[in-house]
Amino acid sequence: DPDPTFTETNIPWVIRVIADDRQSSYALVDHIYKKEGHTRVAVLRANNRYGRFGVGEFRAASDRLGRSAPIEVNYEVAYNHVNPDFEMQLRRLRNVKPDAVVLWADAEPAARLLKRMRDELSELKSRGVVRAVGCSCHTNAALKVAAEHPWVDVVLGRINPEKQKMDGDATVDETAATLRLARANGK
Repeated sequence: DPDPTFTETNIPWVIRVIADDRQSSYALVDHIYKKEGHTRVAVLRANNRYGRFGVGEFRAASDRLGRSAPIEVNYEVAYNHVNPDFEMQLRRLRNVKPDAVVLWADAEPAARLLKRMRDELSELKSRGVVRAVGCSCHTNAALKVAAEHPWVDVVLGRINPEKQKMDGDATVDETAATLRLARANGK
């Protein structure tokens, strides 16, 4: 569980072997604001505990750098019944004209959102409105796609320091090799 409070419950048999949302947000905020120089960041997130807590950490990390709170747009967890094409959320993103978008979503809706956003982001990127498109990958399979795909500019991956599997689908060495591939491809 990436929730930072997970290990703060002082249960002796609970340990964390991945970065929590707070740590991931520090790295993401540093990259977005300091390295890439973005100023109008929008977050498209799930309207559930994962989205609320994760983006809360992202907002707090933004505040630590003295950056304004990101523009936040959420989608309902039951999106397929309420708004299956995400048109309302994408319209809000268009209206605020962000120069970076962070997608904090569960796997299935993230894939659907990315499919919808890809054409629009490509158009904005070609006009210089959006400077970089990136993703945080929680499986080595997703990391490989992002590392090889020319459309993705920034890739965040995770490695378990105890040399265990990365979210169940790869060894540390396999994940490290994929991260090296991403780096070699300019990400």
